[in-house]
Amino acid sequence: MRRPVENLPNHDAVEPEHWAGQHALMLAKIDAFLNPPAQTFRTYRESDTSLPARYARAIAWYRQGETQRAVDAVDVLIAEDPENPYYWELKGQILFEAGSPADAVPAHARAVELMPQDAPLLRINLAHALIETHDETVLERAITELRRATIDEPNNPMAWRLMSQAYATLGLEGEARLASAEFHFSVGQQRQATQFALRAATCSIPDRSSGGGRWTSCWPPAPRPRTWKTWIVARANGRGPFMKT
Repeated sequence: MRRPVENLPNHDAVEPEHWAGQHALMLAKIDAFLNPPAQTFRTYRESDTSLPARYARAIAWYRQGETQRAVDAVDVLIAEDPENPYYWELKGQILFEAGSPADAVPAHARAVELMPQDAPLLRINLAHALIETHDETVLERAITELRRATIDEPNNPMAWRLMSQAYATLGLEGEARLASAEFHFSVGQQRQATQFALRAATCSIPDRSSGGGRWTSCWPPAPRPRTWKTWIVARANGRGPFMKT
């Protein structure tokens, strides 16, 4: 194996310096989330003022319930690197899980703004915070974020569950049932998906594809029950979700 590897054109390439820093941050994040906070504090002692150590301690404070201390630590990281979406995501997560979804919304929104492409989990976090504010005026925004997220991750259970919740709160039962069908598909529960899809077939679901910037909610529109079963098989084979994205 050595000779083929040595013959690769990039065998002697030198890694960019910032890669090592990014790798250290990733390891610190993994350590802090997987290990007990006490172990994190032993590994990343207060005397260690490196960026990975401060990042890890912020996560450990959050995990042991020291919300304000964790937020203050993340705010310092943000002040040093305000364009880092993951610092904003962490701040939003801390505030959300401390029971302050409204305070978490700006942080999650900033994370999405800084990383608008290929970051479905950031959009799901934002939508979740919006929904948990219990403010119906922001539910359309939450649904939009979730629809964007399912473009990149069409089988993300959390996205579909939250979408169903948002639609149900708005009184849109057909859309809620379709989202529930997608949720059950995403977790491998085809029988339940079939049931929700057939229930949705009995609802009146308007086509919102023209004007207003809203999404087409039913795919295909108003099918017969047997047709729904055909679409269910197609969905299981990866041929597009019930709800257009």
